[in-house]
Amino acid sequence: LRELRQDVNDILDSLKDPMSSLSATEAKAELQRCAKLVREMLRLGWEMTPARNARLLLALGKVKAEGGREVSLARFNAALLQMLEGSPQVVLVLDTSGVKDMFEEELRAAALRLAEGIRRNTSGSACAVVTYSPVEVLSDLSSDFTQLRTLLAGLRCRAGKPQSAKALREAKQLLKLEKSEPQAPDRQQVILHLTAAPENTKDSQKALKVLDALQVSVLGLGIGSVKVEHLMKISSPGLAFKVDADELEDFLQDAFREVEEILKASHTGDPEEILRRLEGT
Repeated sequence: LRELRQDVNDILDSLKDPMSSLSATEAKAELQRCAKLVREMLRLGWEMTPARNARLLLALGKVKAEGGREVSLARFNAALLQMLEGSPQVVLVLDTSGVKDMFEEELRAAALRLAEGIRRNTSGSACAVVTYSPVEVLSDLSSDFTQLRTLLAGLRCRAGKPQSAKALREAKQLLKLEKSEPQAPDRQQVILHLTAAPENTKDSQKALKVLDALQVSVLGLGIGSVKVEHLMKISSPGLAFKVDADELEDFLQDAFREVEEILKASHTGDPEEILRRLEGT
């Protein structure tokens, strides 16, 4: 059973990997092999749980995704599902240094939607807010999402030189982590970095390395003139996303809708039906 479980984990990890070289045909074959292995595990007494169901459904969604937007959405959904496990601690790092209209019409709205999605799909989660530039901690970790919405709704653009490195360091302080004390395995700690003009410096990359060492995920969501290769350097592996400004609202709306469908199906769906869907890819 242990070997079968490891084989299944290896398959699902390879399908989740954004750098995977698997072709669409190979990915479908791997998913079908995964279903076969899961059936064998069930015969040996292994049980399907909501978390395991969700992981299989997520892999199915990614394999079936076609085109750049669908693939990007599937990757984003995987990040969201991982972030929403348990009672996460989330720091929203918001770039307020860019174009006024872009911040007030796009980034601020995205922050509000993310905060609402976290509130609706978690229990016991807490959020904090850091803005730049200048770098300012607007809220410590709190479970008061009503206050958080009010705070985010009142944010305004403030022109200034981007200081994402300093903002990431402030986010680390809010999570109350030290190098010798990585996060507890049952607690997700995530930084959501929303930006239109990320600072691409060695200092930013150094801040990311410290966070990676502490097992903190840094998800970068960029719009406007952001170059994705720059965003990748200051985001955790596979967690850099570039979305056109006029598509951001629809992207996040679709992401949370699909994530909530997966969460619902993972709790109420028939495991046999889930396996048949995997085998039918």
